[in-house]
Amino acid sequence: MKKWLALIKTSLKVYFGFSLWRYNYQNDKKKLLQPLGIALAMIAGFAPIIYASIKLITAFYDMGAAIGQPEFILMLAVLGSLLITLVFGLISLLSGFYFSNDLSILVPLPLTPVQVLTSKFVQVLATEYLSIMFFFWPTVIVYGVKAQPSLLYWLASLAVFLLLPVIPLLIAGILVIPLMRFRRASSDSERWSAVLSIIILVIVLAGQFAFQRMAMQHATDGSLEQALFQTSLGLSKNISGYFPPSLWAMLALHKAGTLAGCGYFLLFALLAAVLGVLMFMLAKKFFYRGLLSGNEKRASKRAIDEEQLTRAAGKHRSAMAAMFVREWKYFWRNSMWVFNNMIGALILPLIMAMTFLMNPSEAAIPDFAGLLQKANIWGIMPLIIAGVSMGLGGMFEVACYAVSREGQLFWISKVIPVAPAVQLRAKMWHALVMTIIAILPTWILTGVILRIPLLYFLAGIALSILGLWGVLASGLLIDLIRPYLTWDHPNKVAKQNLNIVFAMFVAIWITGIGAFLAVKLISLKLGLWQVYAGVIAYLLLLAVGLELILRKIAARRYAAIEV
Repeated sequence: MKKWLALIKTSLKVYFGFSLWRYNYQNDKKKLLQPLGIALAMIAGFAPIIYASIKLITAFYDMGAAIGQPEFILMLAVLGSLLITLVFGLISLLSGFYFSNDLSILVPLPLTPVQVLTSKFVQVLATEYLSIMFFFWPTVIVYGVKAQPSLLYWLASLAVFLLLPVIPLLIAGILVIPLMRFRRASSDSERWSAVLSIIILVIVLAGQFAFQRMAMQHATDGSLEQALFQTSLGLSKNISGYFPPSLWAMLALHKAGTLAGCGYFLLFALLAAVLGVLMFMLAKKFFYRGLLSGNEKRASKRAIDEEQLTRAAGKHRSAMAAMFVREWKYFWRNSMWVFNNMIGALILPLIMAMTFLMNPSEAAIPDFAGLLQKANIWGIMPLIIAGVSMGLGGMFEVACYAVSREGQLFWISKVIPVAPAVQLRAKMWHALVMTIIAILPTWILTGVILRIPLLYFLAGIALSILGLWGVLASGLLIDLIRPYLTWDHPNKVAKQNLNIVFAMFVAIWITGIGAFLAVKLISLKLGLWQVYAGVIAYLLLLAVGLELILRKIAARRYAAIEV
């Protein structure tokens, strides 16, 4: 047990850099000022967002309390945290289990597969706590302040929080470990793993929606309304159909301090224990086999003849086109980057599509077009499309680590005979194209479901592209100012890069200022053309201004960056 705990402790120290922090604290306290300043800037920057979130959660609580179901917000927090862990934890689990650089050190040591896997599992689990804490705790605090539960509620909240991400990670591990055993030797095992992750997510989401559909088929319209609004916990029970154990976690909070609440928590913990035993049994049998089979290399059987080589070498492209092709190939060569950036884009349209495929009847699909027509908001539909697209664009991480992606190979970009400004322009176009590809399914499904007229739809896309240019340029500027080039694994540049957090923060502010401007112009009773003129002027000023800044500092920053 001591060896086990020592391994977990060392793994966490290395992963989060605790030893470096301790060294800086003892020897060079000035180096601690940078992370402290970053933390304060993040708190100040996200304060308005946190305030708005708390106001929204409070409104949901009041709505639930009006129908006698205030615990509904706890259900949303629990289910949302489980979904976040499943979606974003899956790729972290794959990376930690099979692609960590320290595995080559751990495997030869006198450690069992279960011990190695446990240290990696705890490492991933710690990162997921950070992912869900800003989603889970605001809701818990709002409910605690409004409902005034007993002191045991806060203790139960901590216990549920510690256990909450464990179950989805265990489910992911149970699916991943046996399947990774059967992968073949390949020069791009990460691509295979990314495809596997998408398949697992589709299967899990499809299973959850199928379960929900079966539950809904047992109720008529009248009985469904009664089940939702006139039955105790009706809303929570209906939503928990996507993942039934989530109801146990919610009830452990709602009934904290009672025997029933304790029983529901024990049920949730028992499920985690059973899944844990199953995963570690599979790990004992398959983990090392899957890990070692992935390290085998197979020689390529493709032969390049002289004609192909001459044709490839004889292609003539402009410097801009050549840099764009380089960015495109380099990005798609690492499937973990593709998966990290595209998974958020796939989830929303996937959920939308499955919702209507599981219940395709006309009665189940609200007449959104009629509602929009009655509200008389078709005129501002392009503004809505642009605002949502800019928000989604801020979530995708293509531009905000475009420089960092090059890592130790950045010296190549410094010596090639292409101006840094041209290289940055290529990165911008690549980021824009990738973001459009990511958002395109959401655009199409939204247009079909809402039946948006073609003119408004195309105008919204055009306005979105203009807004996305400013959002992406801000992310690229942040990465150019403070690139993260010292990563030792491709997944770290996307998972442990603060530039991504800063870029999301800036994107939220850019989108928020645009939305405020549009609302202000509309409230002044101006004509629609004046509203659009003001918004377009803002987006153009932003895009052109950031473009000029990038062009002006490109050469100086490239010369200053050392590898």
